Amino acid sequence: MHFARVIGTVVCTEKVSAFRAQRMLLLEPVDSQQQPVGRPLVAIDLVSAAPGQHVFYVRGREAANALSDPDNPADAAIVGIVDEVRDQGFDDPTPALAPRSTTVPSSGSGAAAPAGPAKRSRRS
Repeated sequence: MHFARVIGTVVCTEKVSAFRAQRMLLLEPVDSQQQPVGRPLVAIDLVSAAPGQHVFYVRGREAANALSDPDNPADAAIVGIVDEVRDQGFDDPTPALAPRSTTVPSSGSGAAAPAGPAKRSRRS
């Protein structure tokens, strides 16, 4: 899947039968920071995207399979509208949710021992 921004609509007076009742939009491929990364392309709109929206699309056979008629010549299809992108770089060694270590004093030695589930004693 690829990111893009919708930059326009494509109007066709004639199209193949598999594309009838399908809307086509002009996309500008972008990266996760919404910076342009390639040449504009036309894609079948399967999610009712609007100009200015950020979307993700598929190319090749995946685009053709997204339509109800599998024998269509689609090369790109919009399959989702992007609400938000959270880019956590792989260079950041700190995980988003680092496990915390809690210590409690151990009895007798004064040293701290890792906290864990409380043990129940059996009464006879």
